[in-house]
Amino acid sequence: MKISLPKGVNIDIDNVPNDLEDVIGRAFAEYTEGTAAEYTFADKLCFIDAVTKRLHHRDSGNVQNLIKQRFNYELMEQGRIMDSDEFYGDMAFFEDCYTLGAKDSSLYSYDYCEDRRDNEKIMKILVRVITAVMNWDDHNE
Repeated sequence: MKISLPKGVNIDIDNVPNDLEDVIGRAFAEYTEGTAAEYTFADKLCFIDAVTKRLHHRDSGNVQNLIKQRFNYELMEQGRIMDSDEFYGDMAFFEDCYTLGAKDSSLYSYDYCEDRRDNEKIMKILVRVITAVMNWDDHNE
């Protein structure tokens, strides 16, 4: 299984390169190119957020799926078509969206893929990626 990280970095989780930290360092250097030095730490956190987003396959489709599931439930189980205004006033729906967003932003996760062992491999890679990014400085390049 391969995971896709920012700046075109693709990692086979069963064949992680020994120089992963160097690969990530080069990708981060490209990511932060042109940024003023005083904003490097912001770039580090943004890069880690981008990695997490990719690992979770996070996009707006997740909320759309919640809407579809809710609509389908109301139609199939309750026999009625929901009005769109019902979503806007439904605190439980907003809590579900918030919970999904928090889950999709978590570094610790067993939802990167379906296999628990593969999730462990991905989390191990993620720790190495975070360490490489946090230890990066432009003097390394």
